[in-house]
Amino acid sequence: MYDKKRSGIGKWKRTLTAFAVTASVILALPAWSVGRAEASPELVRPESCSLTIKRASDSTAQADIVVDLYKVANAEDLPGYDAYTLALNAPYDTPELAASLEAAKEQENGASVSDGGNALYRTMAQDVAKIALAVEEKEETKEDGTKVTVKGPAQEPSRTATMNSGENTLKIPGIDPGMYLVVAHGSGMNVAQYTTQVGEGTDKQLATMAYSDEYVYTYLPELIALPSRGSAPAGSFNTADNDLEWSSDVTATLKSEQASRLTSLQIGKTFTVSKDAVIAGGDGCVFQIEATLNDEIVYSNVAAIPYEGRATGSVTLSKVIPVGAEVTVTEVYSGAAFTVSGEEVKSIVAEADREDGTIENNVFFTNNSNGIGTSGDIVTNSFTHGADGWTWNDPKPAQAQPETPEQ
Repeated sequence: MYDKKRSGIGKWKRTLTAFAVTASVILALPAWSVGRAEASPELVRPESCSLTIKRASDSTAQADIVVDLYKVANAEDLPGYDAYTLALNAPYDTPELAASLEAAKEQENGASVSDGGNALYRTMAQDVAKIALAVEEKEETKEDGTKVTVKGPAQEPSRTATMNSGENTLKIPGIDPGMYLVVAHGSGMNVAQYTTQVGEGTDKQLATMAYSDEYVYTYLPELIALPSRGSAPAGSFNTADNDLEWSSDVTATLKSEQASRLTSLQIGKTFTVSKDAVIAGGDGCVFQIEATLNDEIVYSNVAAIPYEGRATGSVTLSKVIPVGAEVTVTEVYSGAAFTVSGEEVKSIVAEADREDGTIENNVFFTNNSNGIGTSGDIVTNSFTHGADGWTWNDPKPAQAQPETPEQ
């Protein structure tokens, strides 16, 4: 703590200062803002600070979480005031971030965390994260969010520490005073693997991910300044309140958005055809897939594997089944020219795909030609939902009609 006495001068000055706890969707962290600093005995900054991060009390996360701190700005003395200023470091000293800092200086005291003030800091955190992680957004989408591309090597974090599975508290000591970007992500993952985007349109934001066995956790990067003032009034950005004490030991609660971790399923088929069998048409087989988790159906669909004259075939359902779900695959149609050999129903418990993308969940069936020689055809129906409701998509392209010769 730091002793502060009112000087009696009564002079107020607008400046960039450290500030206290704010409510955040992802990280409930002390951060920084603009306030009015009253002339008073100067702040004696500590040589080092510490940051303690806790899991949220209602969190079921069991993932290993890596916390990286990127030093964005140095803390510099503000002579004559019980406050300090922040000076951007390279490579964060850009015209855009400098302009954001200038805009921050124009913020008024008492701004609600739900108004534009909060949006300014969130935008700054996003801009800093794109520099720190060297990523850019792309419009292509993947199963767990919008794809981001790593443009180059990420910046080296100033500090990094790991909260292991089963641990609820992580303390990072020996942090130099200043402003930091806090990035939480899964252990053993590189930047390309743990970065994604959440939201849509103007609400789209860069985020990072971590995995447990059954869940994926998503975090937004946040800014924090150390040292920080203690508990500020709820919903206030007033950071220069002389009734608040400075602290070099800050505690923050790590929060995340939790979703079921999705995995893939591959169904394989072997077609055994006798030498004298003649199979015409687009015959094949059809499967019904049902996945159940916690006594609820979490996935239900059908999939087909056409014969097409090949000895083997397969179909892959990518990132659609929650990890841990019990999956039942039933061959409901074996083809007009085939009969199923062996079991028609197979069940597995869905496991996560490997880090290299290899699919762990595989079921295989074998069909023998029945010698009848009949032909069959399978069609996979699909539907599109629009303003006028559901529309059936014709699986066969329309054939051009022959032109009628002129008379």
